[in-house]
Amino acid sequence: MDQAYGEAESELLALIKAMKLPTQPSNLRLPDFDPEKKDMDARAWVTTADMCLTDENKEGPSLVIALSRALKGSASTWLSSVSFPGMTWTEFKELFVASSLDDIYYVEME
Repeated sequence: MDQAYGEAESELLALIKAMKLPTQPSNLRLPDFDPEKKDMDARAWVTTADMCLTDENKEGPSLVIALSRALKGSASTWLSSVSFPGMTWTEFKELFVASSLDDIYYVEME
């Protein structure tokens, strides 16, 4: 009984130690997108960003962190209003391109 208790205690201590280790920050970097800058093209940005992504970082915290770093100005504000837990790159792209096209249409109509 004492041996089983000792093994369980050792396993629990190892688990606690592993949980205390700092997690690796996301190394994923996407190109900056600032809609306030002249000649920014949302579709071109998405195509370039697509090439930077791998299957491992197309969803979850690493994607959200990378997008938060890359989107500037009103695009950053927009991201905070549309992001949701578990959002995937595919879902983001659909929202992003649709929003960018709406903005372009609005500017052209003024």
